[in-house]
Amino acid sequence: MSQEYPQVIRRLASDCLSSGLVEEAAILASKLIENLERIGGDNNPDYAFAITVLAYVYQKRGQLADAESLYVKSLRLRAWHFGKRHRHFAWGLFNLAVIYMTQRRMLPARRSLERVLRTHERGRCADELLHARTLRELAVFSEASGDINHAREFAAKALGLFARLRGADHPDTRRVRDQHNRLEERHDPTAAIE
Repeated sequence: MSQEYPQVIRRLASDCLSSGLVEEAAILASKLIENLERIGGDNNPDYAFAITVLAYVYQKRGQLADAESLYVKSLRLRAWHFGKRHRHFAWGLFNLAVIYMTQRRMLPARRSLERVLRTHERGRCADELLHARTLRELAVFSEASGDINHAREFAAKALGLFARLRGADHPDTRRVRDQHNRLEERHDPTAAIE
């Protein structure tokens, strides 16, 4: 198997998922995992990414416990192969936060997102797209908990990043702009009364 094979198959599986072709992605991810297991499995860094794709397949199917299990395994492998200061580890934390949010497990989701944010702020992870997505999700959490000021702050930062990275008309940018505008119109019950 060439070194490019895992990346190509992973990209194809991800494209299938983006197009709603979940079962096709499942076949590709399973084949990739099978091939990687023959040449080292856990000892191959590509294995962590392959099981992440399969985890996303499970998430799309609604098999959330199976998805979480694979995301946890992927995170462990990312820590082992890349270290806990690497962007691949931070993306693994973000993936885990998303599955926690899907399961309505908000405390572990928020902790994972805050850890991703701290990693970025300490200069350990220079992935701006991950930073923008993390800020967007933290804005959602802050709004849900009634902390409108922090929600506005997170949304404003996310909006600036998405606009710069994706452009003003990208769906991510529009989504955060809508979120930010909605937050600007809300009264913050935690603000001091003047």
